[in-house]
Amino acid sequence: MTIEQPEIPLGEEFAGFEVFEVGGGPRDRVRGVDRTDVDLLVAPRPGEVSDPVGFLEARMTRIDPEDSFPVFVDSEGREVALPRTEESTGQGFHDFDVSLVPPGTPVREAVEIDLQRRDLTINSLAQNARTGEVIDPFGGIEAINEGTIEPVSDAFSEDPLRVVRMARFTARLSGAAPTDEAVRVARE
Repeated sequence: MTIEQPEIPLGEEFAGFEVFEVGGGPRDRVRGVDRTDVDLLVAPRPGEVSDPVGFLEARMTRIDPEDSFPVFVDSEGREVALPRTEESTGQGFHDFDVSLVPPGTPVREAVEIDLQRRDLTINSLAQNARTGEVIDPFGGIEAINEGTIEPVSDAFSEDPLRVVRMARFTARLSGAAPTDEAVRVARE
């Protein structure tokens, strides 16, 4: 399925990167509703940007320089993140090791790695801001069209706040319901 290409102005600050709108924007375009915010994921093109954090720090504002994972704000006021992985190191939503996907990783692979850490399939979509290409490795578009809410992976159970997000999306998305498997995981 193709979805409408987002209108996202991109300046020189994004040179050397492929830029993707992730999560809510693509999800809401599939649903046919207006998005409320824009979250950007930037994947460095192999061979063009060897130090993505330094590159972005020189061109954008880092939200919290003390945070272990860098998130930036671009000249349009949008949050910009690099592809990352998360691994639970304990209980609760604070005990995670976060790592950047290495800069030499092919762009599509880096984006798919990042999407795998997301909570629900309906939120694990990315759309290239320049080409309109949609990356949907976990069946998010199908889940939206079928009205199903389900976790992306077993990592869902590592953060109890994800259960709250699942309940919130179930209530917010008219006609959507968690799958039996999603309910089982939430209860655990």
